[in-house]
Amino acid sequence: MAMTPQSNTIPLGLYLWKRIYEVGVRTVMGVPGDFNLQILDYIYEVDGMRFVGNSNELNASYAADGYARANGTPGCLITTHGVGELSAINGIGGAQSERIPLIHVVGQTSKMFQDKNVMIHHSMGMKPDHQLYNKISKHVRADAAELWNGEDAPAEIDRVIRECVLKAAPVYIFMPLDIHAHQVPANLLDKKIDLSMPVDTACQEAAITAIKEALTQAKSPVIFLDMLIHSYAIKEATKLIDAVKLPFFAAHGAKGIVDEDHPRFVQLYNGSVSHPGVAEAIEGSDQVLAVGWFPADTNGGLFRKISESKRIDVMDTYVTVNGKKYDNVYMAPLLEALIKALADVNLPKVDMPKLSKLELGVTPANDAVNHNYLWPRMGQFFKPGDIVVADTGSSQYGIPDAKFPKDVLFFTQIYWGAIGYGCPAAMGADFARSERPGGRGRTVLITGDGGLMLTIQEIAVAMVEGLKPIILIVNNNGYTIERAIHGARQKYNNIPPFKYSHLLSFFGGESKPGVNYHLVKTRADLESTLTKPNIVEPTEVQIIEVILDVWDIPWKLAGLLKARGGNMAEYLVEEGFSNAKVKY
Repeated sequence: MAMTPQSNTIPLGLYLWKRIYEVGVRTVMGVPGDFNLQILDYIYEVDGMRFVGNSNELNASYAADGYARANGTPGCLITTHGVGELSAINGIGGAQSERIPLIHVVGQTSKMFQDKNVMIHHSMGMKPDHQLYNKISKHVRADAAELWNGEDAPAEIDRVIRECVLKAAPVYIFMPLDIHAHQVPANLLDKKIDLSMPVDTACQEAAITAIKEALTQAKSPVIFLDMLIHSYAIKEATKLIDAVKLPFFAAHGAKGIVDEDHPRFVQLYNGSVSHPGVAEAIEGSDQVLAVGWFPADTNGGLFRKISESKRIDVMDTYVTVNGKKYDNVYMAPLLEALIKALADVNLPKVDMPKLSKLELGVTPANDAVNHNYLWPRMGQFFKPGDIVVADTGSSQYGIPDAKFPKDVLFFTQIYWGAIGYGCPAAMGADFARSERPGGRGRTVLITGDGGLMLTIQEIAVAMVEGLKPIILIVNNNGYTIERAIHGARQKYNNIPPFKYSHLLSFFGGESKPGVNYHLVKTRADLESTLTKPNIVEPTEVQIIEVILDVWDIPWKLAGLLKARGGNMAEYLVEEGFSNAKVKY
């Protein structure tokens, strides 16, 4: 299949994977199927690229998402026509929702079968439209390449990969079964895909001038870092807060972007549900430089009180300065240029706000672990270089109280919010970690028993592939976050109990209590577990099962639910949920 000196051509299937390798993808997720098998073969002809067979296509899409977030490149998955691509679509929707670059390669039926509407398996109807699933996925992707002829296919592949990178969004590449072997000129690969951003320099300069003017005229400007930075400008945002000596805040969804020990970091701002004094400090500023503004309800967006009239929004492709919009301005280059432009500007000196202490009960009298104790202790456990993934659920609202050291990458699906996302995403992230020089750092998954139940089989893939994530299972006997929302004692919020002590054995390994499985019921258990050498520096998959009371919820979750109004405050108290009376 490889190029020969005589032909100077390569198969289109090989061209595809070489281009995907070019943008930083080293691990391709997916599930083999009879319409993608020949396409898969070409992966093994690309030095340094590997294929990982996931337990199902949904998990593959989550794993590719986690890989993208941890690697700073697109993630990639391959599925088969119909049943495979539809199984993955929820994960693709999550990537579209949260601005994560994914390349979804779909092996399709042959062009001849499509032209004749042949009743090939995985289709629908007596005269099936083989493009039906392509049409369905249009709503959850940024673009697609439909490779109908070999001559145009290389340019189409290049075009959608560029769109994926620049927009930080999922794209599809549909490859019919009878086109993968079409020969294309090998020298097309000599010219790299153009990933430069089409910046309107005049608009960018005008935006920077407006930002400078707004900041210098303000009396108490501050910086607010929000979730979209993860997809577009982590390095540039970090440089900004070092260069522009102003107090800065971060959203829940932006946790981990910067060093939380930074002398000008104030706290996480979650609207009215923040540490005492935080909302007053940022909302009292007369000018907020907001980078990556993302006001989703689960990111505190419904409870923020920062009007557009005193906000500078630096977004993915535009900037607004106190309501005036500048288009075709891109976040990363804008921030780079802004840092230079502000180098010689005297900005107002703004004192760090003084915050009151949040008063929480630490732990029950019986020494059991609860949310108020768990997360500060986990903050002490994390180390520079770690990747921390929180699944959707109550833990998502507890982990903000874990103070991260510098150089910790954290992510959670804060907006799409699919339970079960965390486990495959963490495995994808651990593949990315393993590709770092020396495999530096650890991957720590924090998941509830309810969410883990949906995608638990991906742990088997991690074991087969030699990954070594630490999996902390918050076992609170069901869907506690749903109980807190409604139906506290309804049966639908129960789940089947799992014996996690047998998990690794069930997946073909060996469960060894105290070695790779650890049961935590008390603070003493937690302390002894987190200090074990095989947890501090894991050499295999580690399972930590932490038992929490079914009615124990993080204070931030309780606060967000109460902020919805109605009778939520009374409901939480009457049903006996912890932290229902916390004042902030």
